[in-house]
Amino acid sequence: MYGNPANPNDMIRKAIILCFLVVPFMLASQDYTGSAGFRGGYSSGIGFKGFMDEEKALEALVGWRDGGMQFTMLLETYRPVFLGYSEHVFLYLGYGAHVGFTRWYERYQGDVYINGHPTYHYSRHSSPVIGADAIAGLEYRMYRVPLAFGLDIKPFVEFFGESFISLNPMDMGFSVRYTF
Repeated sequence: MYGNPANPNDMIRKAIILCFLVVPFMLASQDYTGSAGFRGGYSSGIGFKGFMDEEKALEALVGWRDGGMQFTMLLETYRPVFLGYSEHVFLYLGYGAHVGFTRWYERYQGDVYINGHPTYHYSRHSSPVIGADAIAGLEYRMYRVPLAFGLDIKPFVEFFGESFISLNPMDMGFSVRYTF
């Protein structure tokens, strides 16, 4: 009359989900030694950051752009800013390099005309790339919740690819990271 008893497997799943939702808030502390999260922007992707000390961090990014994938390593230096207003905001500057590949299509005109209009053909190309990166940004750390938000600009120069050398001075991004 009262219905079926609860399935023990469902209760275990609910307990595990509850632990994943509650434990991170209980473990949050003022400083963190690493973080993992997402970066949105022209070079969007996922990243991991590990702090070597209070001021220096090493960041690894796996990003996707131009139909390809790039692996970037950055050495970053952190400094607190706006100390008169907040202890949560940090300025970071850094440099590094990336390797990966890009893909692109080339369009060329065919010999056949349809209704007086030429036909076009496309050929797909791919190429390895290697480049140098810089980064400058602001990070806001939430101390009660294990999250950090960042806004940055990551200019880069790259060799090979669609053209032998390409420069992107405005690769802006926004990141959300889980801190631990």
